[in-house]
Amino acid sequence: MHTTDHERPGQATAFDAPMAGRSALQLATFDPSRLSVANKAISQTQTHSPAEAHRLLCSRYKSHDLKLSNGASDFDFLHVSTKVSAGSLNILRYGAGVTIDPDNFEDFYMLEVPLEGGVDIRINNQDFNSRPEAGLIISPGQRLVSFWRPGTTQFMLKIDRDFLLKRWNLLTGRAERTHPIFRTSVDFSTPEGWRIKNLMGLLMEEFVRFAHDPAWKIETSTLSHAVVDALLMSLEHDQTPLLPNASANILPRHVRTCTRYISENLASPVSVAALAKAADVSERSVFEGFRHYLSATPMQYVLETRLMHARKMLLSEKTTVAAAMKQCGFRHAGRFSKYYMDRFGEYPSRTAKK
Repeated sequence: MHTTDHERPGQATAFDAPMAGRSALQLATFDPSRLSVANKAISQTQTHSPAEAHRLLCSRYKSHDLKLSNGASDFDFLHVSTKVSAGSLNILRYGAGVTIDPDNFEDFYMLEVPLEGGVDIRINNQDFNSRPEAGLIISPGQRLVSFWRPGTTQFMLKIDRDFLLKRWNLLTGRAERTHPIFRTSVDFSTPEGWRIKNLMGLLMEEFVRFAHDPAWKIETSTLSHAVVDALLMSLEHDQTPLLPNASANILPRHVRTCTRYISENLASPVSVAALAKAADVSERSVFEGFRHYLSATPMQYVLETRLMHARKMLLSEKTTVAAAMKQCGFRHAGRFSKYYMDRFGEYPSRTAKK
């Protein structure tokens, strides 16, 4: 394993390239073998050994299983990391295709922005992926397995669970003890996703500056605070209704009408035909609107909305599981418990006891 904590004299680096005229989120197009930094507060590790890489990330994140897809010939691991107030900034690459099974992230969130390639991830039996148009926000306590496609490099913000909960309580003026669970996909084509991607771009640029100038003090920068606040205020999660001024995302009229119809009819059967009639558009327009703006089918959104509302009721009200199930449109207790477990990693009866 090769670990570097300082710049080798006279060697050009990717961080030497001028920032002007290119996106901060294209900085992964460097030659990683020439990457070095002048700041000892940034740890940098490159290795062709899967065992070494596995040991490193087990110590920095959590214990997990790592399996190579097609042998170790293409394994070209790179990890660059530094602490920030919210947790840590990370550039991570495996080179080869790998499957990572950490069971779950127990005490941190991970916001992942792909620089090259992407990751396919299964969380509680639902499939998501990162790509140039979309990132991922992985919440603690969710059963997950991820497949890193060959050649993938990601820029990631590891967010301490307690830090995010503290920010949430500051924003809401509450004293919640249960951490929020986000919708996993972050669509960069939406206004909310665009803001988060560009805040991450600013963090990347600050990371680059910090690499050469230890006086930059990235650990006390408030940019990571801004990213966390944007996640909490802009992306939907199971505690969004607790926001003082919670409002719908900026959506086209027909999609907004459909989401309002769903929220107002949680206890009743909802069909695509009913949504199309309520919005005065074709069923095809309903499907396309949900796919483009919400990254889901209408029925996936219905299920997600029902589950989110049920969890909100169980967390913030004196509600029984049976009452939450009925008010959120679930007719079968067994199916409700299965859907809930798949989404949140625990049964509704456990949530009700918190």
